[in-house]
Amino acid sequence: METCKKYVELHDRIKNIKTAMLTTMHENGCLRSMPMTTMQTECEGNVWFFTNLASLKVDEIEKHRCVNVSYSDVDNETYVSISGKAEVVRDRTKMEELWKPVLKAYFPNGINDPNLALLKVQIEEAEYWDSSSNKMVQLWDLAKTYVTHDPENMGNHSKMKF
Repeated sequence: METCKKYVELHDRIKNIKTAMLTTMHENGCLRSMPMTTMQTECEGNVWFFTNLASLKVDEIEKHRCVNVSYSDVDNETYVSISGKAEVVRDRTKMEELWKPVLKAYFPNGINDPNLALLKVQIEEAEYWDSSSNKMVQLWDLAKTYVTHDPENMGNHSKMKF
């Protein structure tokens, strides 16, 4: 139950951020990031995306499942970093559950596109920074950071393990 509370807290921070950056490891060892639309977060600790089976990220995930998903909401000064294990899923029922008509722009054949698949990221760790407090609180945090030389004094910061 405690873990589910963490996922709810995490979900609340990212639910209004439409685009995430998914980072995978290229075969040359370099990291590579691409924008993705989050379709769902679950209490079980999964984040779901649609993907194209012919994409490079699918090959990269098959070789190295560790990924990072980052969210940035500059207007509300909320930043989230999720580390986890990714896998490609071909579950027709889940695809139908998550499908949205706007996805036809990426998958013209819709839910019947032979290259359509889901990407499931099982969250292992998450970290967030939230500085959405008023300006006086932000100034106080800045002063605290300056005196202590500890950047984690800036705003609300937390690490979660799942």
